[in-house]
Amino acid sequence: MRLVAGAYPSYFHDPAANRDFLSTLGSNDRFGALELPIHGTSDDLTWPDGAEESWDAVVTQIPGTMAAMQTDEKFGLASSSVRGRADAVEFARHTFHRAQELKQSGHRVIAVELHGAPRHWCGTRFLAESLSRIAKWDWGETALVIEHCDAARQGRLAQKGFLELVEEIDAVSEVKRSVQTRLGISLNWARSAIEARSARAPYAHLFQARQAGLLAGLMFSSVSPDQTAFGPEWVDAHLAPAGVSGAPDSSLLTAVGIGEYLDALPESMIFLGFKVGLDGLNTPQERARAWSEMADLVR
Repeated sequence: MRLVAGAYPSYFHDPAANRDFLSTLGSNDRFGALELPIHGTSDDLTWPDGAEESWDAVVTQIPGTMAAMQTDEKFGLASSSVRGRADAVEFARHTFHRAQELKQSGHRVIAVELHGAPRHWCGTRFLAESLSRIAKWDWGETALVIEHCDAARQGRLAQKGFLELVEEIDAVSEVKRSVQTRLGISLNWARSAIEARSARAPYAHLFQARQAGLLAGLMFSSVSPDQTAFGPEWVDAHLAPAGVSGAPDSSLLTAVGIGEYLDALPESMIFLGFKVGLDGLNTPQERARAWSEMADLVR
């Protein structure tokens, strides 16, 4: 399985520099797909300038979901608000059409990542209701996955604060019994660690999703328990793993930890990759080199 590059947090604001970065990244044959963010119902899914044209795509709705929650805190597929849920389903419909256009342009869309938002006023049955509607559309070979983000914890400011993993598993399991679309759960290492303030929490989530037969995707991001140049402690800043160029010394995800995770992955996995920001590296070559170092960690 070639890796997914969740590289958009590493993008340059300068178009020429970003084109050089993506072109250099594309020459690394250990990667084979790009994670594409969609920011809302007015956003298209255009293939980035300079990105390898032969690569597949994984589409994530997290930027658009977080943006919509700024306007309506009850927005989300798991919302108890009829309007909030309807708006989130409409965002999914927009994503469906944009994904179809991406396929028509020659890119295989491996998966679309949906989310169990909002922060409050949410529940398993509402997520199952939304997902049941969305999964009946003709997604073809594209899998729908609920990407688990940190769930809320009392007395602590959540980064995302969405549903518990067990609730997402219950919703996906319920819908999976009645539709043909491929459904699953995806994990992000850092977000699982942020939820419990522990580097062991991601492993518990992995085994939980695997035992349910739903683990479909995994993206490696790291996090720091200390303040860094990327922000406060336990912030979801898409840190590089320890030892990779641009990673802070306190980055929790290590090469040994990645190896333990890889050993436990099921053969049914659909995608695997990294999602990392590298603001401290200033040239396209430096950032592309850091991505090569990350690929070395999964050889």
